[in-house]
Amino acid sequence: MEVSNKYAIFDRVVGGTGQMISMVNENQNDDSEIISGLGLFIKYLGWIVIPSFLLFLPFGAIQFLRKRTKEMNFIIIFLISSSIPILYAYIVQAQDTRYFYFLYPIFI
Repeated sequence: MEVSNKYAIFDRVVGGTGQMISMVNENQNDDSEIISGLGLFIKYLGWIVIPSFLLFLPFGAIQFLRKRTKEMNFIIIFLISSSIPILYAYIVQAQDTRYFYFLYPIFI
């Protein structure tokens, strides 16, 4: 409150949402930022997976999906929900692999 003269706990969230809405209104026919963000997401996910999990991730994913139970569905939901902020970071063009380090335990 002393810095911004406003009492708003979620001020950054509201400001970011307003900025995203204005970007969408400006570029209604141009979805290049979202598509390039998805491209960066896939590219950096590949960079993070290739060195250490290239041999083990495909085999583990096949075995995981083959023996799927109710408890394993929680892991899939957790993986998807934790990837949403990472996807947002790449849509705003944050080019860094450190956002995927959070997913290492899930991959292992």
